[in-house]
Amino acid sequence: SFPEILAKLKKDKNISLATVDEGVSECTENIKPYQKIVDEFAKITSGGLSEILPGKMGYIDASDILAGYPLGGKDALIPKARDQALESLGLGGNNDLGKIIKDPARPIRCIFGC
Repeated sequence: SFPEILAKLKKDKNISLATVDEGVSECTENIKPYQKIVDEFAKITSGGLSEILPGKMGYIDASDILAGYPLGGKDALIPKARDQALESLGLGGNNDLGKIIKDPARPIRCIFGC
């Protein structure tokens, strides 16, 4: 019946949300020590600039580094400046040379299947 199906869906939704919350919490806890190191490194190497930049421009997420983005995510200062420079040179968007500059390992990965 419809009420039973609705109750099962609600129960499944709650279980799914709890599972996702648990996974996010576990991931956050596992990355916390690395994030502290990255935060201190950013503060020291930027002369404190990372502390006063707006938004996430000076923030480098440890999970980005662990995921293969050593300069931070797309909103970090260095990638944003790089993208603006490439755009001004006409190498932004889907330009092949721009893609190689943004991701130098891409051609090697593409040999094994992009």
